[in-house]
Amino acid sequence: RIAGATDYRLRQLTQAGTYLAAGAPDTEARLAALFACLADGEAQSGGAIEIEGRPIGVIRAGAGVAWFAFGALCAAPRSQDDYIEIAREYQSVIVSGVPVLGAESDDEARRFIALVDELYDRNVNLVVSAAAPAAELYRGERLRALFARTSSRLTEMQSEEYLSREHRA
Repeated sequence: RIAGATDYRLRQLTQAGTYLAAGAPDTEARLAALFACLADGEAQSGGAIEIEGRPIGVIRAGAGVAWFAFGALCAAPRSQDDYIEIAREYQSVIVSGVPVLGAESDDEARRFIALVDELYDRNVNLVVSAAAPAAELYRGERLRALFARTSSRLTEMQSEEYLSREHRA
């Protein structure tokens, strides 16, 4: 990539924000605009991508960027290998519709923790729309300590320092 394009995307991410309130009137439009900026060209709408031989539904996918609904990534049984492959394949990932998680959704919370861990470890740009601030996303007890680390990572992943890191495929 050319430096100018990278700087432009970084500027767009930092100005638009990478953690958005789900349900706000302009959230979907902001996610779509961020996707268009990150995709920088042709993209598919809808359908699925294949990871580890299994389809995962996407809202949109393009070169180096994929937009997933939370349910597609975390509601169905997934292997950590799925998240490793996504983190290798995509420099930027958008996850929309992250709900508040609690004891009744510990499986989804564990998957979300694993997803964030893999994206963080590979310096993937993560854009999230969520029903609550990162520190308030998990309201259960069992995963409280693990989710505290995830919340911290979600906050760090919004920083310009993190966003400027090179993707580790």
